[in-house]
Amino acid sequence: MTVASIIARTKSKLQILILTNDEISYKYSEKIIFFNKKPNVSVSLMKIEDEQIKKFTAKNHVSQSAFIKVLLPQILHFWDDCIYLDGDLLFLKDVKNLWELKNSDFSIQAVRAANYTQDHKFLGLKDEEETFNTGVMILNLNKMRRENSTDKLIDFLIKYNSRTLLNDQAAFNAIFKDDWDKLDMKWNVFVQNFIHGSKYLNYSQKEIQESRKNPYIVHFNGAIKPWFKYSGHAYKKNYVDIYKDLYHTFPSKQNNQNIWSFVVEKFGFFKGKIKLFFRM
Repeated sequence: MTVASIIARTKSKLQILILTNDEISYKYSEKIIFFNKKPNVSVSLMKIEDEQIKKFTAKNHVSQSAFIKVLLPQILHFWDDCIYLDGDLLFLKDVKNLWELKNSDFSIQAVRAANYTQDHKFLGLKDEEETFNTGVMILNLNKMRRENSTDKLIDFLIKYNSRTLLNDQAAFNAIFKDDWDKLDMKWNVFVQNFIHGSKYLNYSQKEIQESRKNPYIVHFNGAIKPWFKYSGHAYKKNYVDIYKDLYHTFPSKQNNQNIWSFVVEKFGFFKGKIKLFFRM
């Protein structure tokens, strides 16, 4: 979904690297070949195996592959910077516009997280201090490497992952609490944006309404995804349209199937919440 919607919205030249901790099957490769038929796109797939990452337990609906992002400065040693993207995003804006927001003064640029204060005592933050969501990030990889960020992130996870509510997001907010810049909320519109008001989200009602009407990226975070029968997401139709364009059929309706086994079965592509890394 993320790759297809990116490609559908841009004519810019793209380099997309998809990282997974799962076995690379024929279906994976088949999708990569399909995407590479686009003249402006280069898509590669890489399997990541790291013993340290395997030791971290993923919580809630998140898979273990979420921890791959702590290794990015090392894995992507050939890039100075990149855009990191989760696999459950729908692009409604040209990704080029996001790339043009790069600010070399910060390691991370991201959208503020919605009402995430539960881990503040582990992050070294006061209750009123803000955190960011790690589903969409512009990463200054050079700066992260200079500051040994991977080692710091892993050290935090070793000490606190068993105690924090969130997974990699807790580690990133702890290490980069003074080294991130805020993006417009339209660049990562969470499920919560369609449910809660200004008191919960800590944005003005005007900002919330505008993000609902004109999102740049819709993030289907949480356990209920738009390919589920009971999903009532406002942008489910947009997802279905992308699916139809890609597969020339409607997505099957499912009720209570495990989210990741369902995605593998129907897409053969997004298992383990595959991570996407984009560079122009």
